[in-house]
Amino acid sequence: MVMRSLRDGASGGFMKYILFGILGMSVGGLVVMDVRGVLGGGGVGASDVAKVENHTINIRDFDRTLRRSLSRYRTTPEQAYAIGLTNEILTGEIQKYFLVNEAEDIGIEISQEQVAQNIAEIIKPQMREGQTLQQALEEILRAQQMAEKDFVSTIKREVSGNVIMEAVRAGFQPDHSLLAKELQLFEQQTRDVEFVVLPNDDIQTVDPATEDQLTRLYESLKAVNYTIPEHRAAEVAFLDPAKMNVEVSVTDEDARLFYNENQDNFKIGEQLVLTQSISQNKEVADKIYAAIQAGQSLEEAVKIVDDAASRYVSGVPFETISMMPSLNEALSDRKLNTPTAPVKSQLGYHVVMLDEVLAPSIKPFQDVKERLIKEMTDEKTAEEMYQISLQFDEALNDEKSFDEIAQSISIERGSIALTTPEGGEAFAAFDERDREFLKGLLFESSLTDPPSLQELPSGKFAALVVTDREAESFKPYESVKDDIQKQFIADQKSADNEMRVEKFLAEIETGGSTLETIAASEKKDVQKLGGLTVRGVLPVPFRQDSLPQIFKAPLNGHLIVEIANGYALLKIAGYDFADVSEDNAEIKKAKADSVAQQLSQEGQDEAFLMYMRGLGEKYTATINQRLLDQVYGGNARESGAQ
Repeated sequence: MVMRSLRDGASGGFMKYILFGILGMSVGGLVVMDVRGVLGGGGVGASDVAKVENHTINIRDFDRTLRRSLSRYRTTPEQAYAIGLTNEILTGEIQKYFLVNEAEDIGIEISQEQVAQNIAEIIKPQMREGQTLQQALEEILRAQQMAEKDFVSTIKREVSGNVIMEAVRAGFQPDHSLLAKELQLFEQQTRDVEFVVLPNDDIQTVDPATEDQLTRLYESLKAVNYTIPEHRAAEVAFLDPAKMNVEVSVTDEDARLFYNENQDNFKIGEQLVLTQSISQNKEVADKIYAAIQAGQSLEEAVKIVDDAASRYVSGVPFETISMMPSLNEALSDRKLNTPTAPVKSQLGYHVVMLDEVLAPSIKPFQDVKERLIKEMTDEKTAEEMYQISLQFDEALNDEKSFDEIAQSISIERGSIALTTPEGGEAFAAFDERDREFLKGLLFESSLTDPPSLQELPSGKFAALVVTDREAESFKPYESVKDDIQKQFIADQKSADNEMRVEKFLAEIETGGSTLETIAASEKKDVQKLGGLTVRGVLPVPFRQDSLPQIFKAPLNGHLIVEIANGYALLKIAGYDFADVSEDNAEIKKAKADSVAQQLSQEGQDEAFLMYMRGLGEKYTATINQRLLDQVYGGNARESGAQ
């Protein structure tokens, strides 16, 4: 039962909260690297999907990552496994552990302060008005049923990986200046063209399609142009974690035990206790400093100079490692009770006074007890919710109806009226975040398989049963016959016109005609366009995808380009390059620098990918392919894997 739940579950979109950089590259196909090891799972624990040196990836943890990743693709784990996406995502996780091992080998230590700063950066964009960072974090963790320690562990891996990635990228700095100048010169080139427009409607005589042709066209086109999509209706059952009352208990003794076993989590580095003023302009800060020099206290100086425009902050401790570099440098001599001259930071201009230096310490248990109890309670609650979701899934696997399940589990009910895949009104009653997911689920579900439990973007769990179905059909031939005839005539005109324009081009290339003589014979005007650039916008009636053709053709060369409802016969009448005089030197340099920066970025990316391939040779990874087959493979249901 558990294996089926893990296999079939899908995720709500948590990816926006966590920076899975390396995973993204793996799924996107940028990192191509074989994972070495025993694919049969030798040496890997029975419940682990992979082992990387001394690190293991548990099936439960990987399944959660997989679900979150697949939420972007609206794909079930079973479908992802069938197309190889599951193994790509696992490879991404393994690559992150390669970076973790490398960080450990070269002695990179990630402090709690660095982790906290990264978590704050991730959470801030998701905060609602009036929320604190902690409240926003707790809301995210509740919605995703994720323990805070797992979240912190993930971020710590990301930070260590990013340190290495930036170091590798920074070490790759080749000189792209010559290539950048060549590309810049090409992009600044302009071209002038002369052309004659030859529309399809010039072709007057086209025989209409016969009845036999029309019926054959209908048969070939109906699946593309004349489909009436399948309609489906469904009943939906929801399990909403936010509405579940789960009773769990964490005692002071439980919290004390965790505190004793995880002392590193509660270390506080050296702290500087500061009293300071913060002003938005240097002139005010200079006046405050001058008032102090004249004998006023810092607090008095702020009130005298500009109490409304400056902030006074007294006796606040800051860990040295997390202080702004400019303040740290200003206080490097650790001289007590001596105000600094104004120091600039991102917050403004500081006049700072060091009150006290606090040695490194460990937070007392009483200071963290309440937070620990809350975090451990949340983790236990998440585990209980996970178990309830398993009960729900097992009941579905036992083919119990929603009515039967509702007798033992508190589920909500909803319905979806008969609708098409594009239908919107039928889903109006559901959470906005869940509508597209449910729409896809309704039409991707097999009609013969029992309903499976899915995690929705809102954080709810849902199962869906199709209650009605109208099969896909096609519009009747007689109702679309006239449309087919019109399309046939339009296509025939286009084909005949293309042959006409190709004949004109052949005449020009053999010297029998010119653009001007062809225009005269067809009673057309020779039109002109000047100053075209390779990244510019072509005017109507030209199509934008004609630009590469225009810039590949030689001077005085002729070509045919497709336009709206016809063709244009075109001549490259002239070209020009950018002004290379000293007057434009500054602009030229800025553009060349921009191109060089782009080339450098691409080179750094390639260097990092090569580095990752090297780590794949350095560290051994073993995948438990047998467990992946059991959990996500098509044979799991038949084998009854538990």
